[in-house]
Amino acid sequence: MTEPDTEQPQIRKHNELTLDELIWSQLQGKTKALERYDAILWKIRSGYVIVLYGALTVLSGKDFQLKGITGERVALAILIWVALGISLSAFLIDVSFLLAKLRVVEARDTLSDVALNIVTGKVKRSQAGNEVGALLHLSGESAKWPKWSLIWNAMWSILLLYTIGPLVVMIIQHVIRG
Repeated sequence: MTEPDTEQPQIRKHNELTLDELIWSQLQGKTKALERYDAILWKIRSGYVIVLYGALTVLSGKDFQLKGITGERVALAILIWVALGISLSAFLIDVSFLLAKLRVVEARDTLSDVALNIVTGKVKRSQAGNEVGALLHLSGESAKWPKWSLIWNAMWSILLLYTIGPLVVMIIQHVIRG
């Protein structure tokens, strides 16, 4: 026997889709979309770390010493620009997927609230249909901005991720210049 909150509603024989079934399928779809966004975001972030530190290692390592070709100060400036360029590019890609994910989070939360209001009797099914309509669209692709509280909660940690690499290179440059 399955648990009530994981049990799928029965589909009607006459191919009529009920509001409950529609909400259930949308909640499942939005949950799957969130899982996919998380997978994409972690690929972007881990790829960023690998590319950034790989590039810095190659550009400053023994086999490819830039300072032998350009001088120490120019080599450090190149490393800073490489770190900034890679970080900014990855950050912008990350933010675009993160905003899409947050729009899905917001739509899923609103849809969950609607479902709860229906189940508890706070809203009649006929009234909820109007509110559900907009939540059936592809949330991640909408032009709507998520709430700023959601954006801030998601962004502060990735801001650290994308600024630490360039800051470390700048600190190293400052220490070497002395």
